[in-house]
Amino acid sequence: MLQGKLRIKELANLSYPVRWTKNYSYKATACVSIKLRGIAAFTLIELLIVIAIISVLAAILFPAMMRAREKARAASCASNFKQMASAIMLYASDYDERFPISYDPYGIYYPLQNYPGRYHQGPVFWTYPIQSYVRSWEMQRCPTAGGDKYGVWKKGSGYDHERNWALCAHTGLNWVYLAPLWGGHPDGALHSIGVQLSMVDSPTQTVMLADSYYDPEDIYDIGYFVVDPPAIPHMPECKPQWATALYVRSLPLWGGQYPNGSIAFRHFLRTTVAFCDGHVKPLTIDQLRDPEIWDTEDYE
Repeated sequence: MLQGKLRIKELANLSYPVRWTKNYSYKATACVSIKLRGIAAFTLIELLIVIAIISVLAAILFPAMMRAREKARAASCASNFKQMASAIMLYASDYDERFPISYDPYGIYYPLQNYPGRYHQGPVFWTYPIQSYVRSWEMQRCPTAGGDKYGVWKKGSGYDHERNWALCAHTGLNWVYLAPLWGGHPDGALHSIGVQLSMVDSPTQTVMLADSYYDPEDIYDIGYFVVDPPAIPHMPECKPQWATALYVRSLPLWGGQYPNGSIAFRHFLRTTVAFCDGHVKPLTIDQLRDPEIWDTEDYE
């Protein structure tokens, strides 16, 4: 009993109120002031270790993310080539089973996108008549090639008329064998002849389209509407009566201005290629140097 009274006196001296019970127990009804201990901060060494770990993880993950993004772009580019190859076959079915001409100087009137109702007269490039089958100029742009230093694709630049869009497409046609460009016509101009589909001996192994570039110093800029075989074994002999010379940009007379025939290897050192049967696959420069995948039966 005495101990209980002493305990009561001790509790009476507390600085905060208590609630008593019959057995002399108590419960605090106010917050007790507690002296907080100092919280230790990170040391400089610990911060440097954390930063180093984050840097290592970023160095590991960033290249993997970039590869994944480029794989997605390559897949999108392959899809574009597939649709362009299908469009060419639809065109051929409508025009006597012939490939489209690669180029002709006597062009048509192209509508100017920045100037409604106005037109620009220029030469015909094969990509323009194919547009009626795809209805999208973006289909002829490589997703990896985002450059446009000439302002060809920029809206409102004054240079986005469809003639330049057709000229600067990244889908380059195998014009040497599918739509050769000949000189010697009586009018003195260059004219192209689209060959018949039956002249392609092996459609599954003959290149129709390949990813192209316009500027050798920047393959990620605009493209060019045709490509040349990297290694030309001979000149096509099947030519119209008026033709006297075949024009190929990769011949020595161009001084090496277009190495590899203007073929761009943007996707992991590979280029997207569409074959004459419509299938698409990426190829390396060594694979494209095989003359058998460019040639046609009547040109041998």
